[in-house]
Amino acid sequence: MFDHLTPIKDIKIKKARNKVIDLAVYFFLLIWAIFLGVFSNLANHSPKAIALATLPDISINSLGGEQKIVSIYTPQLNLFNFNIENNKEGTELNKLRIYLNGLYSLEFYNSLEDNLKLYANGTQLGNISIKDKQGYLSFTNNNYPLLLGDNYFSLILESNNLTVNDIIQLSLETKEDIILSYNNNIFYPSFIHPLEGSLFSFLNKGYLDIYNLNTNNNIQLSKTEIPLASFLIASTGEVINLKEFIISSDSELDNSTFYLKNNDTIISTGQIINNNIVFSLDNFKLNPHRDSSFQITGILEEGEYSFSLIDIIAQGFFSSQDINLKQEFFLNKLNIKNSFLSFSSQDIDNTTNEDQNIIYNLNIKSLGKEVKLNSLVWDFKGTLSDLKVLIDNKYQDIEIDLKDNKLSIEDIDLIIPLTGLNLKLEAKVLEDYLQIYLLENNIYNLPLAVNILKK
Repeated sequence: MFDHLTPIKDIKIKKARNKVIDLAVYFFLLIWAIFLGVFSNLANHSPKAIALATLPDISINSLGGEQKIVSIYTPQLNLFNFNIENNKEGTELNKLRIYLNGLYSLEFYNSLEDNLKLYANGTQLGNISIKDKQGYLSFTNNNYPLLLGDNYFSLILESNNLTVNDIIQLSLETKEDIILSYNNNIFYPSFIHPLEGSLFSFLNKGYLDIYNLNTNNNIQLSKTEIPLASFLIASTGEVINLKEFIISSDSELDNSTFYLKNNDTIISTGQIINNNIVFSLDNFKLNPHRDSSFQITGILEEGEYSFSLIDIIAQGFFSSQDINLKQEFFLNKLNIKNSFLSFSSQDIDNTTNEDQNIIYNLNIKSLGKEVKLNSLVWDFKGTLSDLKVLIDNKYQDIEIDLKDNKLSIEDIDLIIPLTGLNLKLEAKVLEDYLQIYLLENNIYNLPLAVNILKK
């Protein structure tokens, strides 16, 4: 085998040294052949044997993880969604193992072989091939080729025999739960584990939650359409069909008109039945995890009114069971008037100087009909002098009283037009700091913002 390495026979040289070299070369080549054979064999069977190969860059993320409450009658449940992001063509999914955690019956667990489906990018890949006593569910995917970029996987429960108070959650617990291959090299992708799906708990039928969205602007004008109440309804457990809202009031409603709106669109006109307002709905569909806002508007006579939602007539879409309001829900209390004054404060320069400063800027407007303004009172902290009043930027001969940190103008008998007017207070600020705000004093649409002035 190595004859070409030896001297020709005519030369008389001792061959001991050449035999050593021959033997060393022989063993080197033998060891190299064995190493290549072992490495090649491991590459086909062990993810750890391909450390020297250039593998795809894989990212795995859960698409969910929130808590969900669901009716046991829901026909199909999307239990776990995750994404495998791949950057090389030829990457394949060889094996997937999912862990089922929670509280559930053996009957439910045994039914998963038929009912739990694996989908990839909207296509079903298969069912469970192996499930063990520890809750691990294995799917054999026949080397499913991953797309470049995102690959969306979903585990769908297509029918169930769950019971009330069952709890389930699917997850990828360890890095060995996903096995991929690339160019016949098998490897475990790296990802943060456990990677958990949503936590599901189960009830018999859905229910409603209500949230009040009203502001503090409770003075409204009579004989014109005005906002009366605003609230938000959320469904939990299943889709819920809303059929009726029943609103109560402590005042007579015979000459009033009411509208129910969803996102500012009228969906029902109220009927007055036994001094309750009944809004009939044509099975308004309320989807879980998608809150819907409602507004009640109306045209009312002058008076004080209080409104409460006393019942909702509804039905669960999957459970087919009646769903009602758990308890009466207060909506709003309003003072409806034929006319009143509306106030709004305007921005000022909050840095004082040695001369006169505008310390308050107020817009006043009559609503309904013109109203007479008799007095205004401000509370302040600081030291003032040379106080003056301007109406529509003209100085007025109006007496200003300063007493006990109160600034007041009284008996002004000022008629406020429907178009409104502007009133300013001007003064010298004698200290480094001034705080001033308009007191309520039976004035509507208050409190207004506090003005703070500094040098």
